[in-house]
Amino acid sequence: NGNADGRLIETCAGLLDDDEPEVCIRKEAIEETGFEVGAVQKVFELFMSPGGVTELIHFFIAEYTDAQRTHRGGGVDDED
Repeated sequence: NGNADGRLIETCAGLLDDDEPEVCIRKEAIEETGFEVGAVQKVFELFMSPGGVTELIHFFIAEYTDAQRTHRGGGVDDED
């Protein structure tokens, strides 16, 4: 899906790597966006492709302000 001017909007995402989902989303938010989010709220979880794979995806929302930006973001290693 894109927005009105055709750009793709991507959410922060990452593998749990033995972390709890809330810990993972905080880590991914700072790596990918540069924002250190405060309180996060889990809104739902769902299976990526029920019946096909067992990957469970957790969705969170969080408010943030410009003051919470610690760096420019962009991911780590080969992430763009």
